[in-house]
Amino acid sequence: AHYFREALREDPRNAELLERAFVASVQDGSFNEAFRLAERVLQRDPNNALALLTLGVRALRNRQFITARSHFQKAGGRGRNADLSAALLTAWTYVGNGNLKQALETVDRFSEPQLAVYRLFYGGLMADVGNDRREAAKRLKAAYELDVNTVRLADTYARFEARHGKREHAKEIYARLAEKPGNLPFIANVKKIVDEGGTPDPLVQNVAQGAAEVLYTSSDTGGRGRGAELIALIYLQLAHFLHGENDMVLVSLAENFEQLKQYD
Repeated sequence: AHYFREALREDPRNAELLERAFVASVQDGSFNEAFRLAERVLQRDPNNALALLTLGVRALRNRQFITARSHFQKAGGRGRNADLSAALLTAWTYVGNGNLKQALETVDRFSEPQLAVYRLFYGGLMADVGNDRREAAKRLKAAYELDVNTVRLADTYARFEARHGKREHAKEIYARLAEKPGNLPFIANVKKIVDEGGTPDPLVQNVAQGAAEVLYTSSDTGGRGRGAELIALIYLQLAHFLHGENDMVLVSLAENFEQLKQYD
């Protein structure tokens, strides 16, 4: 990132250097530089999807939801042809504006069976943040039942159950999760809170954290190798910018830097 920014200073009209400096700054998590460069990229290319996404994330964190929505829609398209990640981020901006109904309608446009878990999980999170307990319970339960072994789905539903008087059910979910190798580090703290009679926080407490979950999911490219890690880093750094205490994001960032042999 530093190399490309220095090179760009020597050749400020070089579009390729500008693009590379911007992308490298996002991957490095250098967001003050990344935002400045993103604005310059959009001056040259108003439809640059990554620059729009990056500036949309900044606007969302600043609670400028209309601006964020405009950026996300330009980055990912509209209606049924919209990119799933961009549409989910757009839906979170509606939650920020207090329009849960429009948020859920945006999510529910993705009616394909293979997208059901996204529709239910994120719709449930949005309903929870939007204070619609009944809708949140319905969606989070259905998402969990589609895949009871996925930590994120189970943890979210168990937290919800514990917060709403169903502690024993939450304990059962965590006990089942703890039996699976590798799960315990991610649920140990919240499992202890529930086992000791406490009330855990929701997985997502606000719009920024909800958007971070979308970006975290988007980072799972399903591939390996340098290209996959670098693409994943973009989404993970944006997620980290929105929610710096998200354990899954932090661990995934570490794993990706490990793959790139950037051990520090």
